[in-house]
Amino acid sequence: MKVFFKVLVVALLVFIPGLAGYAQTQIKQRNIAQAPAARAEDTITISLPQSALVRTARDSMSGRVSGFDSQGRKLTLSAENGFSQSLAIAQIKSVTFTGDVWIPSAGGARRIRGQERVATTTGQQIWRSVPLNAFELRDANQGQAIVRLRTVVSGDELEDIRNVAATTPYVVDEISFESSGKMTIKATPYSP
Repeated sequence: MKVFFKVLVVALLVFIPGLAGYAQTQIKQRNIAQAPAARAEDTITISLPQSALVRTARDSMSGRVSGFDSQGRKLTLSAENGFSQSLAIAQIKSVTFTGDVWIPSAGGARRIRGQERVATTTGQQIWRSVPLNAFELRDANQGQAIVRLRTVVSGDELEDIRNVAATTPYVVDEISFESSGKMTIKATPYSP
């Protein structure tokens, strides 16, 4: 009988902390799942033209922006021959975009040739001091990205930008990087 009670006490001492650890794990997972992600009303979908000219302090190179890592602070540029190169964002002065662009539409994405783009009367927007982590490249092949502007522009300005973006896609003209780890994005809404 004494052996039974000793085994029971040892089993309880092992089981109870394990149960408490499992409960904590479940609570943490629930909190992570409930944490608000980037709200849709905070984001603007933008399009990057297929051709990019990256200027550094020493030289320049061209290709297609195929990657953007805000945590590692790197931008990847790919050439048509398959060669790609990652550059530290601290080395990059600016990225200028030209050429064809894929525009999201109801039936998928539609390609518009560079010379066919017609700017709207809204004109170019300049978004300054955009944090690197507010920019996310969603589809590198079609140049689709999102930018979160909640911390950059006022609520009224963001609403105006969203209203334009609902009917007219913003196409990025240039991104310049600041030493503070932020960037300036110049984008123009174009008639599809």
